[in-house]
Amino acid sequence: MMDDGINRKVGDWVRRRKPLAAIRLDRICGEKVGPPYCGCGNRPAKHLLWWSLFSCLACLTMTSALSLTSSATAPIDALRRADASVLTQVLGIAGFAVLTALGAQVKIYLWEVPFTLQTVAVYGSGLFLGARNGMLAQLLYLTLGLFLPVFAGDTFGPAYLFGAVTAGYLLAYPLVAMLVGTLSKRWNSLSGSTLSMLGGSLLLFAFGVTWLHVVGGHATWMESLDKGWLRFIPADLAKILFVGLLYTGTRRFSQR
Repeated sequence: MMDDGINRKVGDWVRRRKPLAAIRLDRICGEKVGPPYCGCGNRPAKHLLWWSLFSCLACLTMTSALSLTSSATAPIDALRRADASVLTQVLGIAGFAVLTALGAQVKIYLWEVPFTLQTVAVYGSGLFLGARNGMLAQLLYLTLGLFLPVFAGDTFGPAYLFGAVTAGYLLAYPLVAMLVGTLSKRWNSLSGSTLSMLGGSLLLFAFGVTWLHVVGGHATWMESLDKGWLRFIPADLAKILFVGLLYTGTRRFSQR
């Protein structure tokens, strides 16, 4: 009787702390919500109070982590707003264009397509600046490349931008930033922003591999896929995870 009373209090506490999550978990994890059940519908065995509490909190945490959206607002979100001051928007656009240029200087050539950190700034521009300004940041970067050595290659100018074997990736940057910004407008949680960047990554490599196959003169599409995408998957996933954690962490920190 005493264990049932304690378990009932645990269930009441969980529902008071996370009422909406308890309702969602009831739909996902089980059928019953109410004493002596926890918010996820699991009935704890007697003498397992701590396991019961851990199970409830684990379910709540997992549901929060898997949610694509976050209702919380943060001051950093002002960078994405269309009504942000002109100065704020200009600084954001210029800043991410510069970050993209700096990322291009970190490069490792093993074959035609180098490993760089450019995509960190490309994905980040979409998340932090939104679709329009993220796209403008990458357009500014490409414009700078017409006159300054900001690309990963040894040269710059129109001939490189429209003739290099890696030009497909470069030309896709504005579209990638726009897609990431569009998707993350609603999907702003860690899992949501990660999924947004995965969509942008697919678009980036679709452009890049197609251009590489045509301009690079590869014999087969498999060669282009291998040299232009498959070998980059682990590194690209690491970049996406890094940017997602940075974006989510920045939003949470700025809420304090």
